[in-house]
Amino acid sequence: LRCCKTPPLMLFFLHFPFPKAEARAVGSVMLFLNMLLRVVFYSIEDIQASGTTHWFYWESSWGLYVSVIAAGILGVPLGDWVHHHIDQNKFRFALALLLSASGLVNIVKGAAELLSPS
Repeated sequence: LRCCKTPPLMLFFLHFPFPKAEARAVGSVMLFLNMLLRVVFYSIEDIQASGTTHWFYWESSWGLYVSVIAAGILGVPLGDWVHHHIDQNKFRFALALLLSASGLVNIVKGAAELLSPS
């Protein structure tokens, strides 16, 4: 499952048994590292775009930094709370709808890129 993106992982975890506590713990660590890497990446982009030596270009990107950190901190407990308070069949149906919509959008986007004259 290394280097596997979110939709295939969702499908995998929907249909195969796995230790849920361990998967949630690994997911939490992965989300934290993802948040940390995003902030580092955005900081490096800000430094390169600003042409200054400031380590943090707060004026243009403060909302991005705050939202990434807030989503990273609040996302895991909120997701865990939702998991314990939602019917699993409804969750699977909603997830199937989201994955289908995502696939449809990707197909349409790919077809438009193939058919566009360039």
